[in-house]
Amino acid sequence: MTGGGVSQDIAVCLTERLKLRIVTVEYGIVLHLYDRSHVSAGELCAISGASTASFYAKLKCLVATGLLCSEPSGLDRRIRLYSLSNRTREILDEEYSFLPGWMDRRMSGHHCMRGELITFIGKCSKRLSINFFSTEYKVLIDIYDHVTLSSKEIVSLNPSSPTSVYSALKSIADADLITVKVDEQDHRMRLYQLKDRVRDFLNDQHISLSRWILSHQVKSRLSDDTADQLEAAE
Repeated sequence: MTGGGVSQDIAVCLTERLKLRIVTVEYGIVLHLYDRSHVSAGELCAISGASTASFYAKLKCLVATGLLCSEPSGLDRRIRLYSLSNRTREILDEEYSFLPGWMDRRMSGHHCMRGELITFIGKCSKRLSINFFSTEYKVLIDIYDHVTLSSKEIVSLNPSSPTSVYSALKSIADADLITVKVDEQDHRMRLYQLKDRVRDFLNDQHISLSRWILSHQVKSRLSDDTADQLEAAE
């Protein structure tokens, strides 16, 4: 995924550094269109990383469920241009407003409840009715948010099958992203934590995400102010 705005740049950085697929095809499309509107299917397909058949099936579903809208291109009416629906953008604006404040509290040393990030992701995902992240990245974020988790806890937090979760854990361990320790209270149990460098890297990316969201909030307020001024002038 390249050339798609700040959100895509962050996704690319995560993918290259962690060697994992980060976002689902559906969420990748939504992220791209949150940064830009009126984008052709061809451009969206190119940044999705999915096969053509898989991409168009998912794009059709996003339109059918009302998350996206489309209109013919003014230059070539055979080409349709896609944007987020107003409702989708409203949901993202509402939900994303959580992240800057959460990141400020986390980085300033103020108390943050474990699981807050996972709750935010789950709520936003549920409102849009799409999965956001790959199983590997979801497991990584579970550990990031809770600091230390057993394999049993990770399975309980993840909507994927236990087989998929254990496979994801193996991939993450093989990529040297986590440490695995034996639980001193139960030697049969394994406890998982992020490597310090991985936690620091994710902190940096969440700061970038917070800045990206704040920039959208500023643009939204400016647009609202302009609309109010035009309405008053009429």
